[in-house]
Amino acid sequence: MTHDTATIRGLAGLHQHHLADLRASGLADETIIASGCYTEDRHGFISAMLNGLAYPKSRGPALVIPFREPTGELNGFRRCKPTIPAKNKAGKPIKYLSPKDTPSRCYFPLGIGDTIADRAARLLIVEGEKKTLAGMQAGFPTIGLTGAWNWKLGKGADRLIADLEAIAWDGRPVFIVFDSDAAENENVRLGESRLAAQLQARGASVKCVRLPSGPDGAKCGLDDFLLAHGKAALWPLLDSAEDPEPAEVQKTPARDLDPMPEARRFLAECATHDDGCLTLRFWRDEFHAWRDGRFSRFTETELRARLMLWLDSFACDVTRNVAANVLEGVRAQAIVGSHREQPTWLDLDSPPFPADEMLAMRSGLLHVPSMLRGEPCSLPATPHYFAAGALDFDFDPAATCPVWECFLEALWKDDRESIDTLAEVFGYLAMRRTEQHKLFMLVGPTRGGKGVVARAMKGTIGGSNVASPTLASLGGPFGLSQLLGKSVAIVADARLSGRADAVAVTEELLSISGEDDRPVNRKNLPILPSVRLPVRFVILTNELPNLRDASGALLGRVVLLRLTESWLGREDRTLDRKIQAELPGILNWSIRGWERLRRRGHFIQPASGGELLAELAAVASPVGQFVREQCIVGPHNSVTVDDLFAAWCSWCEASKRRETGTVQSFGRDLHAVVATVKAKPRKAGGEYHREYDGISLR
Repeated sequence: MTHDTATIRGLAGLHQHHLADLRASGLADETIIASGCYTEDRHGFISAMLNGLAYPKSRGPALVIPFREPTGELNGFRRCKPTIPAKNKAGKPIKYLSPKDTPSRCYFPLGIGDTIADRAARLLIVEGEKKTLAGMQAGFPTIGLTGAWNWKLGKGADRLIADLEAIAWDGRPVFIVFDSDAAENENVRLGESRLAAQLQARGASVKCVRLPSGPDGAKCGLDDFLLAHGKAALWPLLDSAEDPEPAEVQKTPARDLDPMPEARRFLAECATHDDGCLTLRFWRDEFHAWRDGRFSRFTETELRARLMLWLDSFACDVTRNVAANVLEGVRAQAIVGSHREQPTWLDLDSPPFPADEMLAMRSGLLHVPSMLRGEPCSLPATPHYFAAGALDFDFDPAATCPVWECFLEALWKDDRESIDTLAEVFGYLAMRRTEQHKLFMLVGPTRGGKGVVARAMKGTIGGSNVASPTLASLGGPFGLSQLLGKSVAIVADARLSGRADAVAVTEELLSISGEDDRPVNRKNLPILPSVRLPVRFVILTNELPNLRDASGALLGRVVLLRLTESWLGREDRTLDRKIQAELPGILNWSIRGWERLRRRGHFIQPASGGELLAELAAVASPVGQFVREQCIVGPHNSVTVDDLFAAWCSWCEASKRRETGTVQSFGRDLHAVVATVKAKPRKAGGEYHREYDGISLR
């Protein structure tokens, strides 16, 4: 038996269970007959199974509801309400069988065609076929949806929209009468607002009716309301109907996104400055974001979170894989070659000034040489300038620093040379030049002012430019990684534990201060095989560090400032705050020092630190000290290896040095101190022995 013949069988074609259910909704038998509903018979049941539409036999045949075009022409069927009630896994009654043999679409009851032709006629839109029939029976032109949720994306909305196109909506008054749970159910409200948006886009005047709940708060649909209150009670609800909530933007399925265009759009919307330059860069396997005039590391975790939120604003079903693909596109378009060194200019064919002569501040860039010449020297802050640090204040050419200058006078009484050298050090560190190949030491007693000087230095240079390593950490596996992106390293309270780490640290200090390329091992990131670290070291210590440098090369790079007075027990606790308030003035003081250094071309070691520098040389290279005190160096001098080593051992014993080493280690250090010394075999008295040429004992 076909569906078409079944629609005319009337009540005889309905199972008693289905007939009772329809009558319970307040539908008259005439309405039920006009709807064409029928119960699927055994032949239809078998046909459904053969067509892959089987359902558990225990549920029995289903109620079939014919679906029509507004003209009354059949276009499909809906199978629902098995004869034996059943519940799903969540415990809710099963209304429709799955899979469905009809896609979601609008339900147009017989007789609606003439009404919808009149644009002035009000129209009700409800959830479900029974509610549609109840509305029509009460005299209200009504069309139905197969559920409010159908207007959620991906739930058949395209087919429903096609059905709506059959109606002339322009100027039509429409009332959405969803079930009473619309006030609390987020999904229902979402469907309601999206349906309203579709109708309003077609010119309809849309209102939302709020049905009251049934007894004990039970959900109430239009059929329940009409059955309980009659059609007269519906008019006040129509008169008090509300405007619909604004509809959410329909989202694109994330799987349909193309990663590279979306990455470009993300950068354009979220990471582009007003001048068109990107504020997000991927450099040396890490992201860097521009803010307050500087680029700083931006964790990939935080970037991925922001990217997920951005994608979620216009796409649905955003997954980690989708975000990862777009993130790869961001990485590719924001990359800066790892060979580039900070500071540098990006995306400019003709940079206005050399990058390493700029001072970066929160709101601008200052070219110091041009300022000193009285020429135009300032630029607005821009991400074209790729640097990791910036000052935390703006340049003020009129600023002074009287408290700071009084403090320095107290540190170095009658030692103007040390004060001037400190100004040159501050200026040299504020700029990003490294051609002097120097490292700096402040040696003095506890509470001698070293910390105050270091904090003023950090403030003047910019905290984001400064690293704070320990000497021991430099010799560790990841010690150099903390120096990436920094221009100054301030080592407070320098200590070394022994010879092994002293040698490793000395090698690193020599290499970095000499601008040699170094491999940098980073935790959980790829090794950078060859990197120049433009870092200048400032070492603060109460005692001379136990650096081991037999050649004396490192000592030739040290500028040492000595502090002699201690303020222990009589500290000025407000001094730091006062000095920090003078940072713009201290910067001007530093620039004057840098200009003085630039004209001279080199640093001058203050005489007050000369004695300590000699002691440091003795600590760093005891063999060098032994040569200076006990030996004569010259091309015509010679001494046996055994005699010189024996003299070395005696000197170590007299100097209370515990370790003398071996003949071989002594010879290695000796060659580092005096490169012209050579060890050669000599024959004397019929025996061979080794001699050093170019040196002899006094």
